[in-house]
Parts: sequence; structure tokens; C-alpha cells
Amino acid sequence: MINYIISIAILIAPVLSYSGGAPKETCGDLTPRHRDFTTQTAPPPYSLLVETEAIAGQPLNIVLKGNKNDDNIKGFIIQARHNNNPVGKFVPGSLSQTLECNLKDDTLTHRKIDKENINKIEAKWIPGAELKGKTVEFVTTVVKQANVFWVKKLTKKVNIK
Repeated sequence: MINYIISIAILIAPVLSYSGGAPKETCGDLTPRHRDFTTQTAPPPYSLLVETEAIAGQPLNIVLKGNKNDDNIKGFIIQARHNNNPVGKFVPGSLSQTLECNLKDDTLTHRKIDKENINKIEAKWIPGAELKGKTVEFVTTVVKQANVFWVKKLTKKVNIK
């Protein structure tokens, strides 16, 4: 009986391991560390909504949402990147938290999502003064369920004034 319980725990652990947010190991490639699964190749059923321009030092609204009501979000990681490095600072919403990849709060990830039907995540991102006159790209990975996820598929370019 104990072997049965251990076997079940080992199988379930990878699915539950990151329910509280992406680990720091995902900072560079934004790839979930779910065991024995690969990224989806079809276009993702999600959209990342951001304006095309932002003002340095002022918050920019970020919305990640499913294209249909049943396109639920179980996990995500979002970065604004310049020269392929995370930049700026995220201000999390109720379903998100920040992660420090290069600098404090430069990456946004999920909190434990207990509700079954979450298909919209809202947060804010603040570009630093050093980004004025530059373009950043928002790169996003979205997890629908442990074995269904899209890596670095949602990108939006934003000019910083």
C-alpha cells in the first residue's frame, strides 16, 4: 500500500509543483518545468493586451486573457524585454505576483489559482527612465493545464517615451 501511495505522489508532484508561480529557473527561456511535456505548436487561444506606447515611470495596463470563455489560465509568466533581458517593474494584481530574474519585480507570474474558470489576468508594468526612447517586447508563456502550454508565443512591442 505504501508503494502505491508513493507512486501516486510522484506522478502528481510535477503537476502541483508550480501551482504557486513559476520558479526562478524559468527566467531565461520562460519554459514550464512540467515533466515529460512539450510546448504546443498551434497558435495559443490567448491574447496579451497592452498599448503600443508607454511613458517612462508611468504604469502601463497589462491584460492576459483567453480568447473564449473556456480558455482558462492555470499559469503564466510575462516579461518585458529589451535586448532579450527582462526590464521594468511589474505591479501584480490579485492573481499574480512578481519574480526577480535580473532586477526586483522584473517578471510577472501567477499565484495559486484555485478557481477553475480564470481566463483574465490584469496587472501593471512600469518602464524605468533608462528605457526612454527604446522599444521593449512583452514575451509571455501561458499554461492551460500541466500538459498544455505555449512558450514565448505572445509578444507585443511597446515604444517607451
